[in-house]
Order: sequence, then C-alpha cells, then structure tokens
Amino acid sequence: MYKVITHNIKEEHFDHPMTAEIGFQNYSNVAPKMNQTSFARDEIMLKPNSVEFRMSIESLLSRFFWRTRDYLISLLDSRESSDVETELYKNIDQIGSFIEPYFGTSISNEFDNSVKDLIKNLIFIVRDIKANKDITVSRNELSTSIHALANFLYRINTTQWPEDAVFSIFSDISNNWIGQISSRKNKDWIEDMILVNKNEELMLSGNPESGEPPFSEIFAKGIIASNQERFI
Repeated sequence: MYKVITHNIKEEHFDHPMTAEIGFQNYSNVAPKMNQTSFARDEIMLKPNSVEFRMSIESLLSRFFWRTRDYLISLLDSRESSDVETELYKNIDQIGSFIEPYFGTSISNEFDNSVKDLIKNLIFIVRDIKANKDITVSRNELSTSIHALANFLYRINTTQWPEDAVFSIFSDISNNWIGQISSRKNKDWIEDMILVNKNEELMLSGNPESGEPPFSEIFAKGIIASNQERFI
C-alpha cells in the first residue's frame, strides 16, 4: 500500500531589470538541487566578518551618495564649497583604500580615478544646466565615464559585476542626479524628493517591492564572493 503525497511549491524570483546579467544575484535559474558551493557561499555571507564588511561598504557609499548630492546642489545654488568638494573626494579615496587589500594598490587607484571622472562630468552637466546650455555633449562625456567605470569593475570581477549591469545601474543613478538638479532649478521640490528616493533605493536600500538589491549590496557581495577565504 502506498500514499500519494502532493507538494505545493511557492517560488520567488529576483526581478531586477538586469537580473540575467548579475549572476551573483540571480536565483531564478538555480537548479532544484543546489550544490555545496552555493550553500557555502550563502553561509559565508552570514559570517560576522561578511556582515560587518557589507555594513562598512554601505556606510562608505552612503557618505558618497549624500556628499555628491550636497556638492551638486551647492554648484547649482552658487554656493560652491571647497570643503564639500574636499570631503567628497576624500570619501572616494576612502572607498578605494577599503577595497585595496582585496585588489591591490593599482586597482584601488584606478577605482578612485574612475569614480572621480564620473563626478567631474556630472559637475560639467550641472554647470551647463545652471547656464541654460544644451547638455548633449556633457551628457555624452558622462556616459563615456560610466562605460569606463563599468568596464573597469567588470575587468576586476567578471563573474560578479557584469559590464552591462553596472552601466545600467550607474546610468540610472546619474540620470536621477541630473533630474534632481533640473527639478531644483525649476523649484519642483516634489520631483526632487521622488528622485532622491529612487537614487537611495538604487545605491543603498534596494526596492523591497521588486526585490531589487542596492548597488552597495552588489558591490560588497561581489568582493566577498571573489575573496571567500578571507571571510570564513
């Protein structure tokens, strides 16, 4: 005699627009029987060292996020502050120094320069918007710098930071920063706040409704996944 046992299985899928590109975050194509490597990697993410590392990355990127916003606003409002600029670039250097033990000095320096180049081109756009100039050229320069950053991250971590995915994320973040500046120039404070929230989700908190992780999590987990022996 035997019994027929029916199982009801509920599936949840990660629905980031670039899910297929971010292999580390994509759980939609995982085989029913996960291998030991997958389980080991998930376990490593919960280790105290990993949790502390992820929190540190989030803190550094949070400072970068808010200081970039503060500096761009100061440029628009004719209150350009060398102090804010200094703190922003110091923060970028701190991120580079933080990842140096995992990639080396030359990679750390290249990271710093890539991010600073992106900020430089954002500054050019803000100045063009303030002067009512066409931003086509400066926007193309910004896109070039985002491509360079995405390519750089892909080269140092091909499995965790696919170029198209990183480019998409930073393009969205940059477009929202530009939108914030235009909104503030037109005194559309509501739109400004909406775009701030969107960028905060992209960079720091993720989207709880769609399940999209923030870049801070993608960045931190990518480093941990490629340096697992340091977090065991």
